[in-house]
Amino acid sequence: MIKNIKLLGVAILILGMAAGCAPASPVSGMNQATAHILTLYAVLTNSAPDLNTTPTNPIMLASDTPGIPTDTATLAPSATPTTDNLPSVTPTPSLLPTPCYRAYFVKDVTIPDYAKLAAGETFVKTWRLENNGTCNWPADTQVVFVSGSQMGAPSSQSIGAAVAVGEERDVSVTMKAPAEAGTYTGYWMLKIPNAGRFGIGDAGNQSFWVIVVVGSKSPTPSVTKTVGTPPPTKTPTVTPTTTPTPTGSPTPIPTNTPTCVGGYPVC
Repeated sequence: MIKNIKLLGVAILILGMAAGCAPASPVSGMNQATAHILTLYAVLTNSAPDLNTTPTNPIMLASDTPGIPTDTATLAPSATPTTDNLPSVTPTPSLLPTPCYRAYFVKDVTIPDYAKLAAGETFVKTWRLENNGTCNWPADTQVVFVSGSQMGAPSSQSIGAAVAVGEERDVSVTMKAPAEAGTYTGYWMLKIPNAGRFGIGDAGNQSFWVIVVVGSKSPTPSVTKTVGTPPPTKTPTVTPTTTPTPTGSPTPIPTNTPTCVGGYPVC
């Protein structure tokens, strides 16, 4: 309020000075001055802020320094991974080290599995094996019987030669089919003296085998002769041929010859 009075005084003083400079019509000059004073007073009293009251719309200044842009951190949206887009990972099995001595079965050279044999038939079983280990097989390597049906074969037999890594070797054993009909299986492995047995498979500890099917022998048909009295031999009947009876020549009947007398016939 005090400030308003001071402002009003200053305004009157300014208007008074302006009136002093106005043209010489005192009445009109006074009226104009009064009108200006009243207008200025109304403006000042309505627009001047009251120091004892709280402004209804206070101006809020930003805490940051004006004119300097603030860096507002923008959070990127977090991407949630989905299992549909993830590549499938197949676990890799642990690899076993390759054994020093190991064989790989290539094929049956003779007597394939379930070959049919006659009872008591002698045959030669031959396997083709490859050295797929890391060590060469020495020349004294043997093929040995392990289990099953031995079928008359020896318990061990030399393979006949050394076999380098990666080479193949035909291993043969002579056997004999059992006398009884049925299916027979024999299991075999390789053996190196002072090194033990080895065979096929990843670890080189499995057997290879021979399987045969034995059937009974078919009997040989024989002809049985019956001994007895042979039937009498029939003598063929000979029909005699009829000898034709010769017919006699007709006896000529003599004719009566006239007797001639004196050389002259007598009539």
